[in-house]
Amino acid sequence: MRRVALSGLLGTAVEFYDFLVYGTVAAL
Repeated sequence: MRRVALSGLLGTAVEFYDFLVYGTVAAL
């Protein structure tokens, strides 16, 4: 169960990072 929670958290972090990078590039 702990691995699932960690995997979900990691996936969310990667998705947020990808969104942040895309937003920065789009702003430029």
